[in-house]
Amino acid sequence: MSPPREDLCHDTGDIAAVRRLAAEEQARINQRGGVAGRPIAIKIFDDQRSDARAIANMRAVLADRNMIGMIGLGNATRAKAVFDALGEDIRRSNIPFLSDISVSGIFTGHSNVFTTRPSQDEERAPVMAAFTRSMGFKRPAFIGTAGTIFSEALRESLVNLIGEGNLSGDHRIRATDGKLDAAELAAA
Repeated sequence: MSPPREDLCHDTGDIAAVRRLAAEEQARINQRGGVAGRPIAIKIFDDQRSDARAIANMRAVLADRNMIGMIGLGNATRAKAVFDALGEDIRRSNIPFLSDISVSGIFTGHSNVFTTRPSQDEERAPVMAAFTRSMGFKRPAFIGTAGTIFSEALRESLVNLIGEGNLSGDHRIRATDGKLDAAELAAA
């Protein structure tokens, strides 16, 4: 879980909502006798938007012999760092892992990992390519965020579906502290 973004003018309340709903669900399950007669304890790990912290959190989760499931990782770039570092350990753990990862290629081959999000590479790109063809667009341009896994995965999938030579432009805009570079954006 990540802390609220400081580049927004308001707190979306996601973190507080997750903490509250998780605590309420834990209490509800435990009031009914827990799971198989045993109470559950929900642990919330905060990655503080850090790859290193996310990897350390996953190590702690995998080391917990009482772990029965995991939920998390909604940032594809951070998820890739975690799976690059610990992917084999995650697979071997056989712990069910419900994620919010938008690039399914990150966890391909992990039968215990699932996502709640449509895949950039397997679901969104084919729809976008079909739409482009059905509208008769001959040379669409790609504009995405440079250095982000989800944007790069979408670009790569679109290129595979419509052909790189069919792109009229390929613009990947740099972002610093969550803000797109205005000069690059204007040039795109």
